[in-house]
Amino acid sequence: MDLLGQSALSHYIQRFSACNGQAIAVFGLTPDYMRGERRGFSTFEFQLEVLAPLRPGDLVRVRSALLHVGGSSMRLLHVMTREPGGERVAALEQLGVHLDMDARRSTPLPAAIREKAQAVLVQS
Repeated sequence: MDLLGQSALSHYIQRFSACNGQAIAVFGLTPDYMRGERRGFSTFEFQLEVLAPLRPGDLVRVRSALLHVGGSSMRLLHVMTREPGGERVAALEQLGVHLDMDARRSTPLPAAIREKAQAVLVQS
């Protein structure tokens, strides 16, 4: 909480970061895969939009969607709503890459992961 009793920006970013881990695990970028294959996911661009303040005790829901799958990149959108009314309070769109942690470079997504990701891709 900040001095006004509202959620600080770091709270939104932390919550969206946690949701991102859950979202990418759906199509195979799990902690076990990342550790075992020495892979990572690095966000290199994000856009945060805060539309309404959160106060202590507010219940929130975050919904995530995969918007784009590239050779090694992915774009995700996370939308936070205040519940039970569903008022949109914040959104974060992020573009990140699949990393080889040893080479410290982006690396192509494996075919099996790409196929699973494309199956949950949101069509615009």
